Amino acid sequence: MYGRTARGPLSVLKSSWCGDIAIPLNIGKSVVDYLQEQKINLEMAAEQASLIASGRQEAYARYFNRKARSKSFEMGEKVYLLIPDSTNKLYAQLTGPGEIVGLNLPHSYKVKLSDGKIRHCHVNKIRRYYPRVNAIGVIFEDDEDFGEVLPTPTSLRPGMKELLEHIDVSHLEDEEETKLLELLSEHQKLFTGNVNIAKVDAHKINLKPNVERKNPFMYRIPEALKGKVDQQIQELLELGLIEESNAEIAYPVVCVNKKDGSMRLCIDYRALNCATVTDDFPMEDATELIQSIGRANVITTLDLLKGYWAIPMSEESKDFTSFKTHRQMYRFKVMSFGLKNASATFQRVMNKALAAYREFARAYIDDIAIFSKNFSEHLKHLNIILSKLEELNFTVNLKKCDFVKPHVKFLGHVVGSGRHQPDPEKVRAIRNLASPTNKKELRSVLGFCNYYREYIPKYSELVYPLTELTKKRVSDKIPWTDKHEEVFKKLKGTLADAPSLYTPVMNRPYIIHSDASSVGIAACLSQKLDEKTYSISYASQKLTKAQQAWPTIEREAFAIVWSLKKFESWVFGTEIEFYTDHNPLPFLTKSAPQSSRLQRWAFSLQRFNLTLKHCAGAKMPHADALSRLV
Repeated sequence: MYGRTARGPLSVLKSSWCGDIAIPLNIGKSVVDYLQEQKINLEMAAEQASLIASGRQEAYARYFNRKARSKSFEMGEKVYLLIPDSTNKLYAQLTGPGEIVGLNLPHSYKVKLSDGKIRHCHVNKIRRYYPRVNAIGVIFEDDEDFGEVLPTPTSLRPGMKELLEHIDVSHLEDEEETKLLELLSEHQKLFTGNVNIAKVDAHKINLKPNVERKNPFMYRIPEALKGKVDQQIQELLELGLIEESNAEIAYPVVCVNKKDGSMRLCIDYRALNCATVTDDFPMEDATELIQSIGRANVITTLDLLKGYWAIPMSEESKDFTSFKTHRQMYRFKVMSFGLKNASATFQRVMNKALAAYREFARAYIDDIAIFSKNFSEHLKHLNIILSKLEELNFTVNLKKCDFVKPHVKFLGHVVGSGRHQPDPEKVRAIRNLASPTNKKELRSVLGFCNYYREYIPKYSELVYPLTELTKKRVSDKIPWTDKHEEVFKKLKGTLADAPSLYTPVMNRPYIIHSDASSVGIAACLSQKLDEKTYSISYASQKLTKAQQAWPTIEREAFAIVWSLKKFESWVFGTEIEFYTDHNPLPFLTKSAPQSSRLQRWAFSLQRFNLTLKHCAGAKMPHADALSRLV
């Protein structure tokens, strides 16, 4: 490369023996001795390098396999391979399906592709192949693992007399019962069982710009169900909910086997939903609804019959809802279940319909609650709402309504008469939960329990061992130990024994207790009325790793700031007594903290009418109502 001949050890020896090079007289070693020593040093270096190399290789293998899961494949199993694209080495794509033909290493397999080539691939680049099922389009209503299935409506139309027999009026006196039944009879048009198209704004489907819609895969309807599908289509035509269509793209139907043995239809709109612009209309806040409704002494809940099918579909959007059966193509004239923005449209319609009556009527999608102070006032409110629904041409499902009760079930809670608590049926389901075996099941359980966390003091600290199992570093098959089982049982027991909480009285002083531990913070909101303290809500949050490293004073201060932010919608503008068991914290409002973080928090407290008080020890001044916090 540089115009010179490379010289090795033998070349050096030859040159020294033949006298081709001049050897200095003051050299310490002969050329032979030097090269012999150099050989020994190189051999020792090679031996040490081999030892270090094996260790480095093991470390590299551990690093490469750090995200590997316990994944295994059987001989002959079909798989996909994630391999570099032939056109661009920076990109990779799934290729296959291929067939597993051998195990190469503990984490590598030999895969035979369709062209006969055999590739050696790590399990991280292998995906299991699931063949498409194209012979059946049937699901079962009993399978609740993936959510509720809402099929097409039926044309059952029971009489008013039959419907009134389903109303629970056992809690009313004879005179009150008579007045209620007379009122319902005046509005019997609402309870005919007909699925009517309401006189409200139509639902519109807006597609994403430049989106390319494709014909989705069509499921084959089993021969045994084709007759029932024809019957369902005829019912929908008679109800005036669908009409024939000639759209370019249509979506497949899926048969739903119901618990009573009958069959209903659903439409698979997943491909359409992917191309639809999201309607970000705000939904009603469930906590605010429960607090507002729970203050009333008399409550009625109404359930709209097949409410989604009462919303008309805009003319330009009807073709988007087209679906195909084995005989014909149809499209919906009304808003169908399964559409992406259906719930947002329905909430918008109900908010507009009840806008003038928000003081005594609120809706969460198709669940309407009417709430009043007494019976006579409630009948007036109920008459107004029933008249409005009748004007808009809605239909009410009388079998699922509760009339004039002091406590009703609403959004998974029992609310009314100034109190609210978890729905006993939901609590019973929580009691019967089996221990989770993987991350998906654990996340599902925690999501279910999180809905009722406001009833559990220090909830985040209680479930801390379980939430740690949901992190990425934990394998999908969670390492469930006796400790986790104990925490899980304690969580179920605590939820089952959760206390009923009270709804706040507006414009009255509040009391907040806060506490901080090494892993989380907790707070309790309460009010003192007639010399008795009533718990309103519990709140808690797990601290991050950085927050857990904060000094105790900062964690306790953060608990105060976080609690006020959590309950701000209730306590802002009112007097607040704040109790904490950390004595130095009052300097947040009386002196200049040294920490910049504490200084910012001190400023954030200035907008509250706040009095910080020290509560020595764990025992609260009103332990009767708040002892569960500690």
